[in-house]
Amino acid sequence: MSLLITHAGIAAAIRAGDLGIEYKITHISIGSAGYVPNPEQTALVAEIQKKALTRGALVAQGQLHFETVWDGEEEFEGKELGYWLEDGTLFAVDSRDGEVITYKRKNTVVTEACELNLAASTIENITVEMLGSPYATEQVAGIAKIVSNGQVDSENDDNAILTVTKALRLMARRISSATTGTRTDVAASEKVVGVLSQALADIMDDTRWTNARDWTAETVSQAEAEEGTSSTPRKWTSERVHQAFNQYGVGGGAPSISDANQQLVGRVNTLVSPWSNSPVQGNAALMCFGESAGVNLQIHALHGSGIMHCRFRTGSAGTTPWFMVWDDRKKASISDARNGTKNLYPDTSVLNSFLKETTIGSSDQSWGDYTSSRLSGVTYTNNTTRPIMVSITSNEDAATSGMIKVDGLAIAVFGDSAGDVATTSFIVPSGSTYSVVFNANATTIWSELR
Repeated sequence: MSLLITHAGIAAAIRAGDLGIEYKITHISIGSAGYVPNPEQTALVAEIQKKALTRGALVAQGQLHFETVWDGEEEFEGKELGYWLEDGTLFAVDSRDGEVITYKRKNTVVTEACELNLAASTIENITVEMLGSPYATEQVAGIAKIVSNGQVDSENDDNAILTVTKALRLMARRISSATTGTRTDVAASEKVVGVLSQALADIMDDTRWTNARDWTAETVSQAEAEEGTSSTPRKWTSERVHQAFNQYGVGGGAPSISDANQQLVGRVNTLVSPWSNSPVQGNAALMCFGESAGVNLQIHALHGSGIMHCRFRTGSAGTTPWFMVWDDRKKASISDARNGTKNLYPDTSVLNSFLKETTIGSSDQSWGDYTSSRLSGVTYTNNTTRPIMVSITSNEDAATSGMIKVDGLAIAVFGDSAGDVATTSFIVPSGSTYSVVFNANATTIWSELR
């Protein structure tokens, strides 16, 4: 509702407040013009009819309800409504920018019902002429509409009357016959109660339940526990559970095999003593998986402080040696990689560290300009953990000559009578000393890759 209280309506409300009286809305008019209401209006733009109220009610404080009737031979599309006070003041206008509010056909009667809520405004002296029976509220006796089926289903209307039929409809919505539902706001039907009652009776009559309840069932025997084939209900003690687990738990029921090459298909075994033909030396706890006798066998062993995994290569049992896939007791270190120790199992982190220590130009090395901190004839030390590369460029107008030393050993000399020396590079191992001696301080660029 695009209702706008006019300036004249506001002035009338203020005047009524000053006089200590109330002004009543007594008439409604309808017109054919569609627009956005203007607070300066004192009349409708294209009024068709103006009628006195046929019904008026104060629904709640500040909430007015009124009705009128459009009759006569006219046929029109009503796009503007005016609400008039008893002194002839246009109190409010409702127009929705061209939207049809009410449509009347020729020679018909249309009842226009309006609600005006002033509770949220400061206007307190405007009311409606009370006509007809009041609407029923919790405080006022009167008439009320009967709730519709849709309102019953939505359960969100507090102003309509609930009939017996509608009450039964509401109760039906609140009773459920579902036996697998999860709702907590409905009651169980007679059918559900009967189903549950019968189910409980059946359970209580079951001999398995009564035997367990009355503790009349026999205790399972050790033979039954270890055999594991009986379907007769029995009571179990912790001792019998332990015996069954020993028989069928991890490693339970595995054959006693002395030769690793004779392991059966798909079996699991645990041992505490070595097999013949096994790669495991000494006592160990083993889990062995075999795809066929002696072919593609695998052993996972917890041996001492380490874990090892080995398997057969392809071939017949006993003819192809076992292949050690991993033994974490023999993990290689950097020093092992540096010394080339055999029969160890390096991982990628060891290889990565080893390559970083033995190669130049890895991702964590970069060139740096050391010209300002390096002098001819001074001995420096490679204090990194890997080799570095040194690059020297000399430029002198006079003839230039020099010598490169690593660990005190002269490894190269250079010279140029024209005084222009091209770049000279050399490698310095980790921990080694190095120096460059010129016949003059002729270094122009000293760079190092480290």
